[in-house]
Amino acid sequence: MGIAMYFCKRVTKHQLLIEQLNAAGISGTPFFLFTDFELQCPLMYTLEELKENNITVHFPGYSNGATEAFSKVSISVLPGEGIADYAKRYKCVMDGLHYGNSYLTNLTMATPIELRGKWMDVFFSAQAKYKIAFKENWICFSPEMFVRLRDNTISTYPMKGTIDADLPNAAEQLLNDPKEIAEHYTIVDLLRNDISRVA
Repeated sequence: MGIAMYFCKRVTKHQLLIEQLNAAGISGTPFFLFTDFELQCPLMYTLEELKENNITVHFPGYSNGATEAFSKVSISVLPGEGIADYAKRYKCVMDGLHYGNSYLTNLTMATPIELRGKWMDVFFSAQAKYKIAFKENWICFSPEMFVRLRDNTISTYPMKGTIDADLPNAAEQLLNDPKEIAEHYTIVDLLRNDISRVA
């Protein structure tokens, strides 16, 4: 079951969607809400509407499609932005951090790839707890449960840190790395603050 909230008082064009979300929450109707970062294109689907709209979901405890056999896929990374473009982005992030505009930033950029294989083979071959194939627009998979609603309690279990799991003592290295510890504390603080705004 989902809970909707008013993202911003200025967002009036989404009033109907907000009312639908709140109605679903009140009636106990499970739904998925998808939105972009700028909240310009929010979409709501009940569980029944997912399959009708070619949206496949595999979550622990819920799946709207059988796990299918898949063929091997390979992905090649194609040339993207050069180091000069990256350096500009990096400087912008660092300036923002130094000015106190943010204290946790993920610097990302689109990377062109070449896929050899079928679209849904990527989805079915991904080994992750949470997977969504949204039509043929995008596929998302993650090991991380961002928010859980259970017994009238909102909880979150953020993850930070990246390491090659095949390295010797990988878990110990990750748990004792000052940079990774600082990132973990920061994301815990950010999410605790976000939850406190709605709880």
